Amino acid sequence: MENQNSELEVRIMGGVVNTKSLSDADNVFYITLEQDVDGMKRKVFETGFDGDQYNPVTRYSVDIRRSLSSIIYQLQTVLSNSEPNCSYMDYSFVDEYIKSFDIQESIGSGAVTSYLLEQLKETTFITSDQKRKYTGVKFFVKLSNNNNTIVERTFLVKRYNPESLFSLDLADVFNNIKEDIVTIIKNADVKHMWEDNELMSTYGMNMGSIRELTTGKRRDLVSRL
Repeated sequence: MENQNSELEVRIMGGVVNTKSLSDADNVFYITLEQDVDGMKRKVFETGFDGDQYNPVTRYSVDIRRSLSSIIYQLQTVLSNSEPNCSYMDYSFVDEYIKSFDIQESIGSGAVTSYLLEQLKETTFITSDQKRKYTGVKFFVKLSNNNNTIVERTFLVKRYNPESLFSLDLADVFNNIKEDIVTIIKNADVKHMWEDNELMSTYGMNMGSIRELTTGKRRDLVSRL
């Protein structure tokens, strides 16, 4: 599996903008952005965090479905930004991408947007009631634990700007998404510990017997607290 037990790269297309060592982590959560290119998924951005520091019960039951609308909205907004911030000091991510793929001579330094758009096709989605139609470039956002997908969603970006993939704005959005997911896990962790304490004090249970509870039995006992 890519990046497991090695260095986790936070990538903007061809350029690495941040690297964090997760070599000692057995459970790595990845947040991945992929793009539809001729029916194939192309990974364009990925970040992650160490899940070992959280309770296994809460990290494996993380539920971000309520946050998906906000996550997709943030990504749609940044990917359609007409003036993305694609440089850091004197370093241009777009220029480095052109150099790394030797495309500058063939297309010219000012044509990277057109070059990238030529590889993509817009998709049209019509709702089941036939009342709404959406058109845009197709993307996929995915949360996974190691190589196991937890949740994945498809979304369209209207007025997509390819240069946004090289932007610090996109890196900021991914950092915000990561922090939001970490907060969800932390809050679930606190809630789980509170329930453990209440189960011990109310029913006289010890930690071993609590751990042996089935999900249904635990839910039933917690509902009576």
